[in-house]
Amino acid sequence: MTPLVESRMHSSKHRTPFEAMCQFWIKLKTNLSFRQIGTLFKVSTSEESIRRRIEDTFHAITIYLNDVLVSSNLGLNHLTRTEALSHHTTY
Repeated sequence: MTPLVESRMHSSKHRTPFEAMCQFWIKLKTNLSFRQIGTLFKVSTSEESIRRRIEDTFHAITIYLNDVLVSSNLGLNHLTRTEALSHHTTY
């Protein structure tokens, strides 16, 4: 998953794209608070900024994955007409 967002996300001194993806999956799998995730990743800033920084990262990853995955795997534009006809099944 990391290569999908690496091209759209820059590295900073606070996190790499890999760490951002890890923070995203930890939030999804454990439902820890953003502050707890920031503590796990040793984000060094004020308490309110920890929550905000992790939350911003989470929302950025959500947008990047939505742009990359949904446009190429869902919706009307991901199949051509012939592909749609060949995949069409009756129930």
